[in-house]
Amino acid sequence: MFRAVFTFLVNTPFYPHWLSMLKANAENDELISYFYGRVLETGCGNCVKKERALQLNKKIKEYIATDYSSWDEDFAKQAKIIESLGMITRIFYGKAKDKARIDVECNALDLQFKKNSFDIYYNYSVLEHIEDPIRFFAEAHRVLKKGGLCITSTPFLYRDHGGIEKDFYRFTKGGYQYLAKRTGFTIEHIYTYSYFGTTIASMINHYIIRKIAEGPIIIRIALFLVSPFIFFVTNMFGFIIDIFDHDDRFAYSYCVIMRK
Repeated sequence: MFRAVFTFLVNTPFYPHWLSMLKANAENDELISYFYGRVLETGCGNCVKKERALQLNKKIKEYIATDYSSWDEDFAKQAKIIESLGMITRIFYGKAKDKARIDVECNALDLQFKKNSFDIYYNYSVLEHIEDPIRFFAEAHRVLKKGGLCITSTPFLYRDHGGIEKDFYRFTKGGYQYLAKRTGFTIEHIYTYSYFGTTIASMINHYIIRKIAEGPIIIRIALFLVSPFIFFVTNMFGFIIDIFDHDDRFAYSYCVIMRK
């Protein structure tokens, strides 16, 4: 019964990331619809995007998921922590993977693939962690076939994450135009699924989570008790705002489709 209640809450606006996850899932499925032929993903992490893509898109002939680390050691540690913290943690974060199971371990700035060898180059929430974005897209251009697509989704109005050594940039639409011009791409489409409503809900909810984790003990207890109701209000407010207001200058993230 206890587990069922928490599982239910994760899929409702009482969960802090409900709205951002709802938009991210819709966004990712839309991007997957562009896939065909040979697909290369960089920064694949736990490979959930590959699993989803192969379920949804039968035009994919081969999908190679890469990252600069296998993450096996990190996943093993995370799995151990999640299992040790019990039921609630498993409900919120899911069943822990002990391995990422990526296909190829390589640096996105120095890909080990031949030029003109892929139809799709895909990266999701990766670009903000890349020290040299021009070199990143130059490598994407090199491995793509003529006419191939570089598909990118990356945060815009989003909190600092990953630490000072792992979170470097936020790009405007003009920034993407500049990167495309410098690396030989033509931008076909820049759009977002997540407008001001998602942005403000995410900011408030992440702030509440940080204060619960780091604030004075009295504040932490008080916020913990009322946080589900705060999350519900911010998520529903954001959801409604996004229905009526599509001002992409306040986007939570941007999707960018570029052609070689």
